[in-house]
Order: sequence, then C-alpha cells, then structure tokens
Amino acid sequence: MKQRKVTAALVGNPNTGKSTFFNAWTGLHQVTGNWPGVTVEKLLGEIDLPGGDQMTLVDLPGIYSLHAVSEDERVASEYARGGEADLIINIVDAVNLERNLYLTLALMELGKPMVMVLSMTDILERQGFKVEMGALAERLGIPVVSANIQRRASRQTLERAVQEALATKQRQVRVVYPESLNQAFLKAWREGEPEVRAVHRLEGIIPGAEAVIASVEAVLGTTPDVLIADARYDKIAELTRGIVKQVARARTEFGRTLDRFVLNRWLGIPIFLGIMYLLFWFTQVVGGCFIDFFDVLGDTVFVSGLGNVLTLCHAPDWVVTLLADGLGTGVQTVMTFIPPVFFIFLGLSLLEDSGYMARAAYVVDRFMRLLGLPGSAFVPMLVGFGCTVPAIMATRTLSNRRDRLLTIFMAPFMSCGARLPVYALFGAAFFGLASGTMVFAIYLSGILLAVFTGVLLKHTLFVGDPAPFILELPLYHIPRVGTVFKQAWERLRHFVFRAGKVMALMVLLLSVCDKITVPNFYAPECENAAPISIVEMGGRALAPVFTPMGVERENWQGSVALIIGLFAKEQVVSALNTLYAIETTAGTEGQLTASTSELASETDSLPDEIAPESVPTWATTRAAFAEGIVNAFATIPEAVAGLLGTMLDPLGVSIFASEYEQAVKVMETLARADRSVEQRAAGLAKLDAVLGMESLHTALAEATVTRDAIAQQVVQNPELQSSLDAANATLEDVVTQLRHASELRRFAMALAEQTGGNEALVAAFKDKVEAYYRDSMSAELESDASLMETLRTKFDHDKNRAFAYLLFVLLYVPCLAAMATVVREIGWGYGMILFSYLTILGWCVATLYFQITTGHTLTWVVTPCAILAAVAAVFYAIGRKTKVKLVV
Repeated sequence: MKQRKVTAALVGNPNTGKSTFFNAWTGLHQVTGNWPGVTVEKLLGEIDLPGGDQMTLVDLPGIYSLHAVSEDERVASEYARGGEADLIINIVDAVNLERNLYLTLALMELGKPMVMVLSMTDILERQGFKVEMGALAERLGIPVVSANIQRRASRQTLERAVQEALATKQRQVRVVYPESLNQAFLKAWREGEPEVRAVHRLEGIIPGAEAVIASVEAVLGTTPDVLIADARYDKIAELTRGIVKQVARARTEFGRTLDRFVLNRWLGIPIFLGIMYLLFWFTQVVGGCFIDFFDVLGDTVFVSGLGNVLTLCHAPDWVVTLLADGLGTGVQTVMTFIPPVFFIFLGLSLLEDSGYMARAAYVVDRFMRLLGLPGSAFVPMLVGFGCTVPAIMATRTLSNRRDRLLTIFMAPFMSCGARLPVYALFGAAFFGLASGTMVFAIYLSGILLAVFTGVLLKHTLFVGDPAPFILELPLYHIPRVGTVFKQAWERLRHFVFRAGKVMALMVLLLSVCDKITVPNFYAPECENAAPISIVEMGGRALAPVFTPMGVERENWQGSVALIIGLFAKEQVVSALNTLYAIETTAGTEGQLTASTSELASETDSLPDEIAPESVPTWATTRAAFAEGIVNAFATIPEAVAGLLGTMLDPLGVSIFASEYEQAVKVMETLARADRSVEQRAAGLAKLDAVLGMESLHTALAEATVTRDAIAQQVVQNPELQSSLDAANATLEDVVTQLRHASELRRFAMALAEQTGGNEALVAAFKDKVEAYYRDSMSAELESDASLMETLRTKFDHDKNRAFAYLLFVLLYVPCLAAMATVVREIGWGYGMILFSYLTILGWCVATLYFQITTGHTLTWVVTPCAILAAVAAVFYAIGRKTKVKLVV
C-alpha cells in the first residue's frame, strides 16, 4: 500500500486543552516558527499513523468562530478555510459542549473530513455528568473520541478515527438556514465556488456582500449573521438533546468557591496585586540569580576567552575587536537576558495553565480600559519595572496588534532595574537621606508619563476601538510541568534566535564605534592630545543639546555617558566614573601632553609580572577559562542565598532606604525618651541587625581565609596573581563596610546612654549618619569620594540639574536589547517612532523641569511645550492616515 502524507488542522475554542492534547500526541516531534508576515507562533507536529501514513498536525490558535477579531484568530480562520489541510481535528470542551459546537458546525460547512476530540471529560465526570459519545457521533456524522490519549488503547482509537475520516465519505450534519435568506445567499454566491463562500460573505468573514447585508437588514430588521447564528444554535439544541446525562452526584466545585474571593469586588484587586508581586519577584529576583552566571560565562567564552584565542592565533587587532569585543560582547549581552525572559514566560505559563490569567484580566480590565487597553496589558507593564525586554516579549499574550502596539509604547516608562545604579549614584551625591523620596518621584514620574502617553496615543496615533472584551473563565487546573516548561522554552528560543540576532548586531555596531578612534578635534591646541572614540566625539557634539536641561558643555561627560548607556543603562555610572577620572588625571582639558613614546618607555621599564597588559599564553588562557567557568557557577549559590531577603524588596529599592536610614529611625526612637537598660540593649541589638554586624564579621573571616589561601598558591603559581588582587579588593571592601558600621555603632551607643530626648545629639547623629551613608554608597557603587565630588561640581551642586538628568535617563531610548526586541515585535517603522518619541519626550520633560525650577528662561519653557504639541499633531496626522487594524 502506498504511503501517504496528509496534513491535519487542530482547531478549537481557547482554553479547551488543545495544546495539552497536541503535546501528548506529537511528543518531541515538533517544529515551531511564525506564520508568514505575522508574529503568531506556528507549531507543527509529525505523527506516524498505522499502515505507514505520515500526518503533519498544525496547532492553530484558539477561535470561537471563523469570524476573526484578532491577528491570532485571523491566522486560524484563514488556514481552516484554506485548502492546505486534508483533515480537521476539532477539540471540543465537554463541559461547555453547546458553546463549542457552534464552531463545529461552522467547520463542517467547509466540507472537509473531520474528527471530534472531547476534552475536559474528567472534569465533567467530577460534576456528575457524562457525554454519550456514540450517540453524538451518530448525530454529527463524524467520529467522536476522547482527548485522553495517554493510554495506548485510546491513542489507537484516535488514530483509527483519523484513518476512517480520511478513507470514507462522511455524511456530516447540515444546518438549515431560514428561507428569508435564500435570495441573499444567491446574491452573495459566485459561480464556480463552494456554497459556503456565500455564507461567509453574509457573516462578514470575507468581503464582497456589503450591499446584500444592508438590504437584508433594511427588510428584516436584523443582519444575516444574527439569523445564521440563530439557525446554528437551534441545530445545536437539537443535536445535544439527551446527549449529556447525569450519572452521579456532583462533587464540590472548588473553582466556584475560589472565584468568590478572586473575582470579589473588594478582594479581587488585593489578591491580584499580591499574585503580581510574586510574579515580579519570581521573574526579577529568582531569575536574577542566574544573570551573573550568564554574564560571567559569556565573558569567559565569547569575549575574553575568544579574544585570547584570536590573539594567540596572531589574528589582526581589527579581527579581535570585531569578533571578541564586538560580536562577543553582543552575544554576552543576549545571554544576560536569558534568565529574566525565561522566568517571565515561565511565570506567565504557570498563571495561564492554572486558569488565573483570564481572571486577572477581568479584575483590572475596567482600569486599563481608560487607557484603551485590555486588562491583560497590566502584566507587561508590571514586568517593565524589572526589565523592559521581557515586558515587551510579554505583550505577545495580547490578542490584537493595536493593543500590543500601545502596550509596547508604554512599557519603557516603567523604570527598569538597570537604571537603579544611576539613581543610586546621584542619590548619594545630591540627595543624601532623601534618596528614597527621589527614587519614588522618578518611578511616579514614569507611571504618570505612561498614562499621559496612553491617553495621547489612544486619541492620535492609535485611534480606534479597543478589542472586544470577550472573556472566558477557564476551569482551575494544577499547572502541568511539561506544558509550562515547554511553553516557556519555546518563547525563550524565539527571543534568542530572533530578537537576539538583532540585539547582537546592534551591540556590535556600537562596540566598534566605541573602539574606533579619531583625532581629538576638541583639543586642537594640544599637539599630543589623546585620540577619542567615535562615541565620545558624538557625545561631545551633542553636549549643546543638553544645555537647556542643565547639562552644561563643560560637562560633556554626561552626554557621552548617555550614549554609552545604550549598551545598558547601568553603564552610565561606569562611563561617568571613567570619563571624570580621565579628566581629573589629566588636570584640565587640553593638557594631555604625555607623548606616546614616553608612555611606551614607562611601560617597558615595568617588570614583566606587573605589566598592565601581559601577552596571553596558552597556559594562562586555559587557566583563565577554567577560572571563569568556576566563577560563573559560583555566582549561583551566592545569589540564591540572599533570595528570602529580597521578598520585601524585589525592585532593589532598599539601596535607597539604606541601613543608615533605618538606623536613624531606630536611634531617634531610642533617644527621644527615657529608656531602661533592657530597652537600650534591645535597641542596640536591632541596630546590629540593621547594620548586619554579624554578617559583616562572617564576611571578614571568609574573605581573610580566601585571601590567605590564594596568597599561598601564588607563591607556587604566579599566574594566580589576578585572583589574589581580586581577593584583596574584596577583603578591603568588607573592612571598609565593617569600619563604617562599627564607628556608627559606637556613636549610637553614646547616644543611647543619653536620656530625656537630647535633640542636639539626635541632630548630630543624623549628620554623622548622612556622611557615612554617602561613603557607603560610594563603596557599593565601586566609586570613590573624588567621583562624588566631581559629579557635584559638574552639576553645579544643584539637585534640580541632577534630577533633570535622571528624568532623561528614565525616558530616553531604552537599551540596545530592548530596542532590538521592539524592532522584532513591531518593525522598524513603529520602532523608530517609539525611539524618537521617547527621546523627544525625555528632553522636553527634563528641560521643562530644570527651567521651571532653576533655569527660568522663558524660551526654554515655551520650546518644549511647542515641540510636544507638534509631536501630538504629527501623531494625529499619522493616525488619521494609517488606521491600526485589530487584525492585519
């Protein structure tokens, strides 16, 4: 017998267990991709049927009818109505049989062989009911089997039903439509095409019968699609009469009891916020435990490791720069996003498979509708506070293109964790103990501007009605481990191999620009001025643009840091540190007079073992590679050890509510009234806990042991000198922290001895706390006092200048990783509109804030307002010209 290759379309309503059935039947024989021209995932599975036939099973997105209202539904409808599939396998929820049969009857009209697969039969049985599958199959004229194919016998029954449907002429049931539509069908029908095409035209599924529909509505007072639907539901009532029978007493429905709390008017929001908080913690904190692992691993393999190998192979410098520093850094950047992206999709899959996600959308839908978005758009917004990349990826769960576009435009306003080091640096330098208030103001500014953007775009660029809110509350399930991990893996793979490619290329381009140097045109009076990179030249050229927002031309390092921040926002800190240090070392701009030959001679005079850049050998390369791998794995237990301590602070904002601020509160309470010896002792014990004295002493002992052990090894193996330097640096940091904490504790003990509320001592304690706070922040940021002082000098000791700069950091284009993800999701056209809008809005908001608070220049108050008005006008014009369709 000749073997055949057939294609079957797996079609069904959403939340009917279609994906579970698909995974169970196809196993590991699956291929994923995207449908041509859209971002909807395409999932194929290969199945070997008895007799040698091979079937390709196409898993289509869930649909309620062939009338599409979203991009996903359009894909499913067009494929089902097309001629590519030889067979339709219809998944039907036995618990909601009548509603699911509406799609079944519509599919039968296509005239293709069909097999019905009943899912959720176990849940129906728990409710005390059973479907008579034999009787239903006889009435429908197609095979009806169970979706539970874990047992071999059930799988064989399904495969025989498929072969029977393909081999025999089915006598499927037909719907009889009212005679009042006969003339309409004739007018909508085209000669030589199937009759079902006329039905689809009258339903509005395909165009071509608008005039006929209008005439029917004028005569009958209703549209043809309503009459067609009524006829189908009449047929469904006839088909299901006596099919579902009660066979036992219904068991307690746990889901209904749970919904009384989850969907409660007063309890629903707190429960939702609690679950979202856990999702955020799971994504950013638990997922964040593995970021350092991928970062160190990426550097070891693709940057330093690849660079050393290329150097040893005598590759030209430009090849090393291109492959290791450029492409290698790009791959490393992509790798650091693997944990948050995987964990956000793992968390979303857990919520989806449990049945809660639809309920979450229902709870917050009313609020989100004010912005023209469905309730499910809240999740990407929340995730954006941790990382913009998974937030943008999470918009794929939204049903239509307009909702995805609007959500992606709003997601970057949620301040991601990468900006926290920048806030911390400026907080320590300018705001002291008010840093917590400052960072709250930044986060609040982002939220308010996101709302402003949503309202603006709703009425200009993305004019149109939001997607119809048709919500089905699926039954609660215990999440299935295999399904959850498979969904998360597929989405992660899509990110790595699609958005990751664009991201790596963008990082490569910026890395190369940062390596290419040009003559320093900004110091022409200095013959031997060191050359500058293209990035630095661009930053200097843009410096005048930032003057209205308080960044003077002399502070060109601030504009250069913004460009370098495109790699990752936290790079703004290291860029400022490096650029300010170079200027400080050189004295003033234009005084870099050391010649290249002098620098070379100084380098040559150094001993080989302390030369700044020793030439790698194969031995040192192998040792460094092994050490890098060990260090990468060592980061995981260190990060996991601190998980529980982050439960109350997943954003990491505790860096602003530091131990010193907590110490102030403890000691103020202790010193403002008479206290007993026991109360003072309790207060000091609480202070010890706040300062982490026990953990600091433990860290000191461990760092000392580590340093001494490595020092002994260096005697035998000098190649470990870099490890000894790192151990010494770690020990020095611990000693510094312990010294600060100890001195503060001694001062607190003296304060605790005073009674009666000595206000002078309390004030002195506050001053001392703030001084130590700034020193500690400098240590945490790997900065020193000179950076803090230089930063304050460059920003004229003005908090308003600093805050305006932070507003721009919050608002201007996100990092390269986020930009690459945006381009992959919505294309270059809307991507460039978003990047331009963010940068323009950032400049306008920062300029307005600075000019209103400090600058007081009327021109620079009016100009940003005019620019924002012009942007709104452009958006309105584009929106009128190009309507964003729900289905594209």
